[in-house]
Formats: sequence, C-alpha cells, structure tokens
Amino acid sequence: MISCRLIAVHCFALSLILQTSSGVKPTNGGSSANQRSSRDEQAARHRPISKEEAIAISRSDWHGQRRPLEFPIPVACERARLWVIIYEGADYYIDKTSGAIVGLGFTPTINKLSPGSATSISQSEAIQIGRTPFLHFLTRIGDNTEQIADYDPVACDVGNAWRVFFDYRGEAWMTPASLPNTNPPHYVINKWNGKIVFSSH
Repeated sequence: MISCRLIAVHCFALSLILQTSSGVKPTNGGSSANQRSSRDEQAARHRPISKEEAIAISRSDWHGQRRPLEFPIPVACERARLWVIIYEGADYYIDKTSGAIVGLGFTPTINKLSPGSATSISQSEAIQIGRTPFLHFLTRIGDNTEQIADYDPVACDVGNAWRVFFDYRGEAWMTPASLPNTNPPHYVINKWNGKIVFSSH
C-alpha cells in the first residue's frame, strides 16, 4: 500500500518542477516591496510641487540671474495650476505639476504703501473691487460678461496690498500652456483704501 505521505512529497516536488519549467518563480517579500517603491516614485512624480519647492526654484533662478535678493522671504500665492512666488518687484509663475517657470512678471513697489485708515479691506472686498475691471476686460476681448463664472478668483495678502487673480477653470487635465487664455489680467489693490494701484493689462 502506497503511503499518503509519500504521495504528498511527490506532488510537492512535481509542482516545483512545473513552476521552474514555466518560468514562474515563487513570490517573496522583496518583490512586493519593490512594487510599493515603484508606486511611491510614480506618485511623487505626479504630485504637485510644494510651496517650499516653488520658493526654492524661484530663488535658484534669482541667484542665477545675479539679482540682489533684498527681500529673502517672498509671499507664496497658490493658484489652481500655478504657484506665484512674489518678491518686491518681481513675480515667478511656476507650474505646480512640472516645476517649470512659465512666466516672470514685474509689479510696482508696494512696501511703501502706508495705512490710510485704521482698518483694511477684506479678501472678499478685494475680489469684488477686481471684478469690475475684469468684467470690462472680458467685454473688450469679445466675451460675454457671464463668462466670469468660468473663472475662479484668488486674492493673496502681500502686506499692504491684495493681489487679485482670475484663474480660468477649464478642464482638470489642462496645463497652463493648454488653457485658452493663459494670461488674464491681475490687479494690485491697496489694502487701506481699496484703490487699484496696478493692473497687468
């Protein structure tokens, strides 16, 4: 009578032979760890860059151009697809996905704006102030004013002023380069009296 234990041993040996001949190797913890590492690397490549990374990119370019860095702590303004790193007099527009500098702008000095009243206008008030000239801009380029609903307003506090941007919403997959209007106007609004001291258009 054949032993059941002997049959089990032969079956186990046969399964190993079949796995080896077919190129199938037994799995181990190392391969799953490698898969997790690969997924983590892919996720890191696709994640938006952080505020700190955007500031580092702008500083690297600033030093590369041998500009004097009188204001080492910039304001980082987060928009839908961009970081705007705002120095006194210069703005870096950085793609949040790729980290590429897609624009460099220059704005007037605002650090000398002095408080004209005890209170300042709010973020929502600044957006409303910027909304009026932006509607005029839409009319000027032949768009319906109702299309302002396609833009998301962003107001960033830069000390004595608000910087107000209008971001075209578009589709989620769109990049700054693929948007139909990549350079809508933005405004610098005096925080103390509500006056627009600068318009990019």
